[in-house]
Order: sequence, then structure tokens, then C-alpha cells
Amino acid sequence: MEIFNQISERVEEFIVTFLTNDIWRIMLAVVVMVIVVLLKSFISRCVFKLIERSMTDKGRVGSFVDDLIKIVDRPLRLVIISAGIYICHMILRMPDVVRILVEKTVSSLLLFAVFWALFNSSEHLKGVLTRVTEKSEAHLDNIAVNYLVYALKALVIIFGGLSILQIWVGNISSLIAGLSIGGVAFALAAQDTAANLFGSITVMLDHPFEIGEYIEIDGIAGTVERMGLRSTRIRTSDQSLVIVPNKTMSSVNITNWTKIDRRRVMFTIGVTYSTTAEQLRELVDRIRKMLVSRDDIRQEGLLVDFSDFGASSLDILVRFYTLTGAYADAVESRARVNFAIMDIVSEMGLSFAFPSQSVYIESLPEPPCEMSAQGGKS
Repeated sequence: MEIFNQISERVEEFIVTFLTNDIWRIMLAVVVMVIVVLLKSFISRCVFKLIERSMTDKGRVGSFVDDLIKIVDRPLRLVIISAGIYICHMILRMPDVVRILVEKTVSSLLLFAVFWALFNSSEHLKGVLTRVTEKSEAHLDNIAVNYLVYALKALVIIFGGLSILQIWVGNISSLIAGLSIGGVAFALAAQDTAANLFGSITVMLDHPFEIGEYIEIDGIAGTVERMGLRSTRIRTSDQSLVIVPNKTMSSVNITNWTKIDRRRVMFTIGVTYSTTAEQLRELVDRIRKMLVSRDDIRQEGLLVDFSDFGASSLDILVRFYTLTGAYADAVESRARVNFAIMDIVSEMGLSFAFPSQSVYIESLPEPPCEMSAQGGKS
């Protein structure tokens, strides 16, 4: 009952104090708040017009002003609203309890606006870094930029929350110390998330691939679409989306097919055993000359030679490298070389071998005497 009595006394005190204010103070506060709400967009536009004019005089205008508007527009409107609330509270001369509450609210809104602008600026950091690296020799890939943006967002949220909390609580060191036990329990429960986070940092530092490159990892091959703090998204050739945890990315072998500058093409052709040694030497020589004369494959690393006596063929090993690392180029180069080899084999009157068996019979057994005698009686 004592608590309810205290609350009723405070409410009665507030009402009495509020009603003692002159009516013009209340009306003036309402008018100020309405003006602030109606003119907040106009005031923000005027501020940006002044900035744009100053940048124009200095010869710097364009993307900078556009980015600044996207970053500061809404936080600036919140600052204007906060200023209107503070002016109204000064006009009304509120009681100390309400005055302290309003001052803390206004301070929280101003801090929120500042950290809101910082959060928005991290969104535009990627474009700024891209423009800077294009003008210099520095190289910063998309994955590193994404991690930097994520880290800045996390820092802004953490420091912003702690700063606003300190306005209402005061010294938050004791609060943080009291939460330490709960933090240990939370850390134990979030081991998998922490493993993915450290795995993503390892991948970023090792730099095995970039966004848009074609990789193969743990039997999964596809194009990297996005890498976050927890997982990496890979789009396979059949357009399915595979999500791989980053802790897996840091512990298995990764093949980056985009970074190779050539592909090896190696296969074996077999001709029949009726081919003579001279014909085989000529065939090997003509295939080698054909490869040397081509300009759609690399000339280093060529290999053409008689390799094995197969089960049903005389085998010739052919090896060459493509000009690029694209898989389609390797398929096309192999097809063109295959057609050229078929023409050479046809011109020489030889034949490709296919799996077969030849059975040689030295002599047939004599028929039994009884069967031959019976045959003679008939």
C-alpha cells in the first residue's frame, strides 16, 4: 500500500505542477513541436544544400554529397526532433523527475542518431574502398571488405548500446562484471558459432578465393556467391545453392579453378595390332607435328609417344595444355585435336582398336573311333 500511496502522491504532484504552468507555455510548446515535425525535412534539405554548395565551390561534388545524404539524412531528422523535445521541456518547466527523464531520453536519441550515422557509413565503406584501391596499387578483395564492414557494424552496435545504457544505468562496469558468469555460459553454448567465425577469419587471411570465382571444396564445385561470418554460399552448375560452414572451409582442401591459367588435356588412343612399327612411328610423328602447328594450344609441355601394348591395341599417349584455364576452352581444344587425329588415322589407312579377343586353334582333336565306326555303318 505504501508503494501505491507514493505513486499517487507523485502523480498528484506532477498534475498540480503541470497545471500551474501558464496556458501560453503549453501552447507555445505544442506550436514548437508541430513546427519541428513539419519542418524537419525542410531543415535537413537546407543543410545538404549548403554542403553541396560548399563542395561545388571547392570543385568536389557528386558521389560524396549523395553518400552523405544517404548516411546523415534520417539521423539528422532524429536530431532535429530531439532538439524540439528539449526546447519544449525547457518551455514547460517540468518537475525534476520529468526533467531528468526527458534529458536522458534526449541524450539517448542524440547518441542513437550519431551511431546510426556511423552504421550507415559502414554500408557505403565498400564503394569508398573500391574507388581508393582502383586509384592505387593496393589490392583488397570483396571478402576482406565484407569482413571489415561486418566488424565495423558490430563495433558500432556494441559501443552504441553500451553508451546509451550508461546514460540510464550510470557506471556499467559493475553490470558487466555481474554478467561475466552468464557470458561464460553463453560462450560455451556458442562454440560452434565461434568456430565458424574463426574459420571465416582464417579463410580471409589465407585468401584462397574471391567472390565470383569457381572453386571445388569437399566434393562440392560451384561459384562463390557470398561469404558471411558463419557460412559461405556456393552456387553449383545445376543452380542449386550449397551453404558450407566456414569452419569446414578452413579445414579441408580448396581447389580454385578460376586462378589456373591453363588446363592439361591428356588421353590415350589405340590402333589395331595390324599396324606395323613404321606406320606407328609415322602416326606418332604426324600427330606431334599437328600439335606443334596449332595456335590454339600451348607449345610447351607437348607429349606424343607410343606408350603401351594394350590388351587389344597399340596405345599412343597424347598430352597438351590449353591457352586458358576455362573448362569450355579445354573441351573445345580436345574436340578439335581429336578430329585432327581422326583425319590423320584415316589418311594413313589405319584403324582405331576396340576391345576384342582373337582365339588361335593349333589343331582340332580327332573324333572318337566308335563315332567314326558308327558313321561308317550308316
